[in-house]
Amino acid sequence: MRNLKVKTFLPDSIEINGNRYIKNTTLSSKYMLGEVSNIGLQMLERLNKINIAVLPVLSKNLRQRTDLYGKPYQPTKHIFTFEPLPTPPTEQEVKDSQVL
Repeated sequence: MRNLKVKTFLPDSIEINGNRYIKNTTLSSKYMLGEVSNIGLQMLERLNKINIAVLPVLSKNLRQRTDLYGKPYQPTKHIFTFEPLPTPPTEQEVKDSQVL
């Protein structure tokens, strides 16, 4: 699991070391509601062998600002998962599909 630097906008996908990570809205919502913790994300990553990146997002307007109780605003954390690129078919697979 990677923790990235705070950004001021939410991209649809991010690229880390040449790998494309896509926003996983299901995991993000469960993480925000508290149904999945950091430990749960690490276990998902190990068991399912998926790569996870956590991207905190905080608006420019909220930086250096405090809420009614005097606490600074915290960024919203969004979860991105690695989408492996599909492997191209081999020559044998192409020949087999043409026969059918």
